[in-house]
Amino acid sequence: MGFVNEHVKKEERRTFVDKYGTEYTPVRWTIDREKDNVLFHYNTDREPPHYQSFIFYYKKCLVKFDVDWKLKDKICTWKLISLYIPSELNKEEVISELKEAFNTYRVSGSPLFKDDKYEIIFERGVF
Repeated sequence: MGFVNEHVKKEERRTFVDKYGTEYTPVRWTIDREKDNVLFHYNTDREPPHYQSFIFYYKKCLVKFDVDWKLKDKICTWKLISLYIPSELNKEEVISELKEAFNTYRVSGSPLFKDDKYEIIFERGVF
C-alpha cells in the first residue's frame, strides 16, 4: 500500500504520546502501515534559518532530523540538514525510506491539500 497522509486519530496520538512523550505529538502524519513507518513534523525554528524538525519512526526507532524547506515555481525542495539516527539503523536505508515518505508528504503532509502540481525534491545535504 505504501505511505499515505492522514490525520492522527485520538487513540493513536495517545498511544504515541504515552510511549514517546508530549514533545512529539503528531496531529497528522505520513504513514506506511504495512512497514510501520511514520513521518511527522513537530517543530519549526522561530529564528532564521527556520529549519523544520521531523520525526521518522522507522524499524521501531525514533529518527530525528531537520530539513531546510523551499518552495519556488511549483518545486518543493526538502534538504536534509541534520540526522540523529540510532546506531542500530542503516543510514542509507533510513535516507531512502525518508525520500519515499517525502514523496507522499509532498508540501504539507495534509490529507486535505491536493498538491500534485508540485515537483518534490529531497536532497541529502552534507553532515
